[in-house]
Amino acid sequence: MLITNAEIYDLNSGFVHGSLLIRNGIIERIFNGELIPEGLCGEERLDAGGDYLIPGLVDVHFHGAAGEDFSDATLTGLQKIAAYEAQNGITAICPASMTLPEEKLTEICCTAKLFQERQDRPVAKLVGIHLEGPFISPKKTGAQNPDYVKLPDPAMFRRLQEAAGGLVRLITIAPECEGGLDFIREFHEEVHISLGHTV
Repeated sequence: MLITNAEIYDLNSGFVHGSLLIRNGIIERIFNGELIPEGLCGEERLDAGGDYLIPGLVDVHFHGAAGEDFSDATLTGLQKIAAYEAQNGITAICPASMTLPEEKLTEICCTAKLFQERQDRPVAKLVGIHLEGPFISPKKTGAQNPDYVKLPDPAMFRRLQEAAGGLVRLITIAPECEGGLDFIREFHEEVHISLGHTV
């Protein structure tokens, strides 16, 4: 497919007017103000009408969308969330859980894993889970439920990661909590550490 008449985002130049050739789902070439070779005349074309053309966005911290909550742990809810995100230019999602009991976090992880395994419709791709807690400061819970705040617990994290099939890619943690730095040292190569809900 050849997308013509677009303002294409370029890392070095910002937006440039041009055309973009996509084959087999891969960007093959960008025509930045150049004439399109005659050999591409038979390509399917889409006139962007001067609209912006940017890479798909990645959403790494949201709790729900379209009237659905990620922490409800339902496949239909995740489907609606992923469809809504895709309609708004988000091509990859890493939704965030709330600070909840381990049983509920396990359910969330299992549902996300199942959704990713079955995902076959054109919606935003579930690329990970963001655990927002429960390893946060009890003094800085914000909208999180303080009843479920826990000290960093490597064994619990391993259980959740197993339930998720390795999908936990980001975790928010308060490093000053007892065991926080040890947790970070142990898992920083397996999961992205986000410092948050910290004093």
